[in-house]
Amino acid sequence: MNFTGNLTTSTSVTPRLPSQASTIASATFNTIVMVLTILGNSLVCLSIYYFPRLRRPTNFLIVSLAVSDLLVGSLSLPFRIAQTINQEHWPEILGLAGCQYWIWIDMVCCGASILNLTGISFDRLLAVKWPLTYHENMTTKRATLIIILVWVFALIVACLSFVKWGGTETIIVEPQCSIKAKIYITILAVAAFFFPLTVLVFNYVLVLNIAIQHARQVQKDRDAIAVNFLSDQDANEETSGIVSSPASSSRGISIGKRSNEPLTDSKPRRSSGLQIMKQLKATKTYNVVASKDMVSVRFPGLYEALLISRRL
Repeated sequence: MNFTGNLTTSTSVTPRLPSQASTIASATFNTIVMVLTILGNSLVCLSIYYFPRLRRPTNFLIVSLAVSDLLVGSLSLPFRIAQTINQEHWPEILGLAGCQYWIWIDMVCCGASILNLTGISFDRLLAVKWPLTYHENMTTKRATLIIILVWVFALIVACLSFVKWGGTETIIVEPQCSIKAKIYITILAVAAFFFPLTVLVFNYVLVLNIAIQHARQVQKDRDAIAVNFLSDQDANEETSGIVSSPASSSRGISIGKRSNEPLTDSKPRRSSGLQIMKQLKATKTYNVVASKDMVSVRFPGLYEALLISRRL
């Protein structure tokens, strides 16, 4: 996310030129970031394209995020690198039109990236809070609708950069390509950064709270199973002790002992074993249902992506 580098306030002070070493270091760093951004997000898109089982509503949102980041790396960062190489001055060959295009595409891609993250957090909240009805609530059509709203909102915010706020030019190129209008800077910061960030943090706080409650419930179920197992084992030992007591053997009830001993010894063990197995099965079923779709994966299909990279 680099759109904050385009924000500035009106001032008459000429910025100090960076040294050659800092210019080379900054240009090299931005180039590495650009290459990694393009490669990483391309692998995400290719993995979901080549593997149909990954084509789920959740992954559609992740593809939208990958596309926005891919556009940042391929369409926005090259202009950033060009300005850095030119001693932080906007190249004259690009002119005001090139500057306006850079600001616009940067606002669209970066705004869509933040909003896609917010949409993914909302999707994760639905999956964790209502796991049984998640697939009914988050359908392909609804995921597509969320993606359309994200990009339309980002386009609207970006197109506001062409408006003359306060009767002055919003974008200037002296000496850098940047945004000058304070009103637009405020609108941009609130609509495309602080508001989505607040919603994102709120959603993940709810997800964390649900995860903590789930972990406590699982631990409570495990403790209950352990207590039941120990109590059943103690009861079995007491029962077997009563059946095999000296008093019963002195009475000479050998037949009764033979017939009653398996009943009093093996039956409780069988019943307790079945009870434990039922409780374990119930706990396992609860864990599978409650923990399904708990983790939001930033890059799905990593194994498939590695396979594609090997094929290439």
